[in-house]
Parts: sequence; structure tokens; C-alpha cells
Amino acid sequence: ILLRTPLTGDLLSGDSAMPLTIPRVQLTDFGIAKFGDLSEDSLVGQVIGTPLYLAPEAVDEGIIDPRLDLYAVGVVLYQLLSYPNPRAWLRSGGDVQRPISEIAPTLDAELAELVMLLVHPDLQQRPKSAAAIFDLLLFWWQTHPSNYELPPLPSLHGRPYLAASRFIGRQRELSQAKSFLQRTLQYEASPDDSLPSSIMTISGIPGVGKSRLLGRIIRMAFGQQAAVWVGQCKREIGHPYESLQRIISAAKRMAKQATIETAQSSDAADAPESMPFDRIPTEKDEEYQLLRKPAQSKLEELKQQELRKHLFQSRLTAFVLRASRLQPVCLVIEDLQWADDATKDALFFLGRNLTLARRQGHRPRVACILTYRPLADNPQLQDVRVFLAQQAQLEQAPLQVVLDTLPMAQIGEQVASMLMEPLTDPLTAFCERVFGASAHTPLFVEQIMRILLQNGVLTDATSDKIQRWNGRWNLDIQLAALRNAAIPKTVQEAIGERASRLSVTTQELLAMACVLGRQFSLSILSEMSQMPLRQLLDYIDEAASAAFINELDTLYDHDEGKGVTLQFTHDRFREALYDTLPTTQQREFHHR
Repeated sequence: ILLRTPLTGDLLSGDSAMPLTIPRVQLTDFGIAKFGDLSEDSLVGQVIGTPLYLAPEAVDEGIIDPRLDLYAVGVVLYQLLSYPNPRAWLRSGGDVQRPISEIAPTLDAELAELVMLLVHPDLQQRPKSAAAIFDLLLFWWQTHPSNYELPPLPSLHGRPYLAASRFIGRQRELSQAKSFLQRTLQYEASPDDSLPSSIMTISGIPGVGKSRLLGRIIRMAFGQQAAVWVGQCKREIGHPYESLQRIISAAKRMAKQATIETAQSSDAADAPESMPFDRIPTEKDEEYQLLRKPAQSKLEELKQQELRKHLFQSRLTAFVLRASRLQPVCLVIEDLQWADDATKDALFFLGRNLTLARRQGHRPRVACILTYRPLADNPQLQDVRVFLAQQAQLEQAPLQVVLDTLPMAQIGEQVASMLMEPLTDPLTAFCERVFGASAHTPLFVEQIMRILLQNGVLTDATSDKIQRWNGRWNLDIQLAALRNAAIPKTVQEAIGERASRLSVTTQELLAMACVLGRQFSLSILSEMSQMPLRQLLDYIDEAASAAFINELDTLYDHDEGKGVTLQFTHDRFREALYDTLPTTQQREFHHR
């Protein structure tokens, strides 16, 4: 269980029943805890936790693993040992990078060194497990005589685990994205400036890291005080504009607020700029009057369909442009290759009008980021290519980022981050034995490492009698052991191999969840499986501990009445599991 920033207020200490015995301290408040999944934060771009207790990697990269809690424990110790009381530390600014020995010169040097080790800004320099910290603190206590006795201590095993893999490479792409956001979100119109493109595309095969790169970009957009709205297209056929519903709802709310502030502005010079195309159609307009008349022929019915589509496109564009008066806006559409024609037309309409507004000297602070897979057999992508070519004729060519697989050098960096080891020659040789000389996607590398650990091929180098993990790994794996392990050759096979290790009931529940989509309601899954919620949670925990699913943070993604929402940690997991279902079972689950 990852608490994610335990605070001093979460620690409760009672009176000890024994004189001169230190009372037992208990942890409370598991409100934002995560179970099992060691990966990036479940929600792209969003960081949940108390800022002063958050480790740098959680803020910068969204990495969530046990060292995050160890950092927070270090902050708590720093807070308690450096100042007379916790409030004094807060009033000082909550800094933990100043050596604690400068603030509390009477503090024991060994204890001060341990505290600074826990709050080290580089997660690779921190201890790897609570058991390691337990041993260090216990050793310090035993070597420093005291009149007090310790309470009964728990037994800690310190089991080996694979840490969340770091974001490897893509520095050039990040630099391009940073420049793109600066041009679009902070754009100031000038006659001498060339028109910045409002569109950025990220393409690459499944598992290559589009979502991880997108997460970094969204964090940069948050840093520029932008409102970020995300929609995802689905492979399964849904209703038109399904991926845009949440976006248009958020845009409508902000547009309404912008309209109110404009009306209340007493100084015309301070009023937000009015732009073309930001007029919101109303029911008094002639178009709405035409839609109220019943169609008398097939031709009139087709005209009404086109009119409805045009009104939706106009409303979406007006909401976004009006919202951008109040705050920069970053629109994100994932998996554009699955978009229906109505959604693509609405996005193209928005893109053209953003360009026209800029050509007329206005400054809509709107950035559109589209991700897609370059599938050769998907004719819908031709529409995307035509749209990008049209945009290039109106303004600067859209920024097109194409992600490729990782070469062996970067695979070594990823594996080193998961093993929490420096990239040494033995580790490089280990990677070459496991992955060969071929390039692979980050998702494939991560799945293979998990399979090696689960199958007992990757083992720890523990040698002490109590068999407590010391943080080291046995990397001297022979080729014969790898051949016997039957390492999968594709991501599909790797996901199937890991799924086969789950209980039969958990596999069936995941299959049902596949039909519901990448995100699904726990209550709906309970109804679909006809399983009581309390019983269902046991199997959900098993799937979460295997990093197949996790829970969305309701602080950011909450729909009234929807209840607890879960999601597959990667859309590739859902697709791989869905594709293994027989067609008859797919139909049965859809019918439910």
C-alpha cells in the first residue's frame, strides 16, 4: 500500500502502558492511498498529494513507488527533529534540502545523515524499502544507549519489487512540446510574427510511450496555468461526439464564467477580448427554428442532419474560444485513429476557426494535442493527414512528433530505473541477454521484467539468514534459464502470460471490464457480473496488485452519481484481453 505523502497529522501516538517505553505510533488517513500498482500516477498529468511532502519525481514525472512514502517519512522526521514544533517548520517555508545539522546542530550526526538520505532529491539515492530504513534506525537506536525501551516491533520482510520505470529519452520531443505550448498558450498577436500552429500530433505504435509523453506535456500546460481537457476515442462504435462530451461540458462551464466576468467588467479596456466565431448559438437563431419543423422529404432530413452537425461544431468552437478569454486552454484527444467522422469534422472545424481568428489578429490561447497510432490498415487516418496538410496551408505546419522504439542503450536505462541500480556493465550484459540487440517499446520492456520476476528468473541477491531483501539483484542469468522461461516475443503475448497468472474469476471480471471500455464504473461491473460489491473488491485488489487496473482520482475525474471509477493502466491491456475473447462471449458481455 502506498500512502502517498503521510503527514505529521496522520500519525497518532497514545500513552504507553509501560513506564519508560516509547508509545506505539499508528498511521491513519488512507484517503489517497494506492494498492499494488507501481507505475506513473493513474491519471495523466495530475499529481495528488500534499505538496510539501511530495517527492520531486512525483511532481515532475508522476512516478509512484514506495520511495515516495520514504521521502514523506523523511520530511516528517526532518520536521520533528529540526524545529521546536511542526508549525515552526511550516512557518519556515517547509524546506528540507538545507542540511538539518545547520538547523539542529545538537542532533546526532548519524541520525541527521539518515534523515537527509531519506529526503534526497534523487530517488535513486534513497533507500529502496521501509525494511532498510527500519534496520538503519534500529541499529542507530541500539548503538545509542537510552533510558527508554522500544515497544514490540513488527517483522518486516522487505520483499523485492520492481520500481516504476523512469521516463527515458524523448528529451528532444519534450523540448519541442515546451516551445509549442509557449507559442500557443502565451501567444501575443503581432503583425511581424508568423502564425503559430495551434495543433500538435503525437504518433507511434502501441506501447511506445505516447501517454507518458503526453503526461509530461500536460504537466507543462498546468505549469502555464492552462485548463486541460482530455477526451479519448474508442475502437468500439459509440454515439457521435462521445469523446468530446466531457470536453464540451468543461468548456461550456468556463465559457459561462467568462461571459459573466465580461458582463461585470466596468472597464472596457480590461474586458476580455471578443473574437470571431465565439458567439454561442441559441434557440432563437434561425437554424434552431428550422430544426423544429418536421422533415417533409429525405433531402430535408439530410439537410437537418448537416445543420445539427454545424450547430454542434459552432457551439464547441464558441465555448472553447470564449473559455480561452478567461484562461489558456489545452485540448487533448487520444487515439484519434478511432474517432468517428462527426468527431473529426468537429475538430477540423475548430482548428480552421482557430487559424482564421489568428489570421485576423486575435490571440486565442488554445492548444490542441492529438495522439494516434499510424495503422497502415486504417483508412480514417487519411482524413487526419488531409486535415494536417490543410492546416499547414493556413498557418505554420502543425508540430508532428513521431515516437520510435527504444534502442538498447535506453532499454538499459529503463531496466536500471526499475531495478533501482546504476547502469553498470553487468546490468548492460543482462539487458542484452534478455532483450537481444533489437529495439523495443517501453511497455514491452516493463512487461518482460515483471514476467521475469514473477517466474522466479529474476531473483534478489539476499544472503543473510533472515532472507530480508538488501536491495541487490542477481543479474547473472544464464541463457538456458531465459530459454526455459519462454519469454514472450510481443506485448500481446506478454500481457496474456501475466493475465494467465490471475485467478479465473479475476480474468473473467477483467474480460467484462474490457467491454465497458478503458474506464469503467465499479458499480456497473458489479451489476454486470452479478457479484456483491464487497466480494468484487477482493478480485479488483488482485488485478490492481498485478498492475492491470487502478482507480481514478475522484479529485480530478468525478461525475456525479458515477461512484468509484476504475481504468486499465494502459489501453493496450484492455485491447489485448478483449481480442482474446471469442466473438460469442463479446456479444454476451455487450448484451449484459
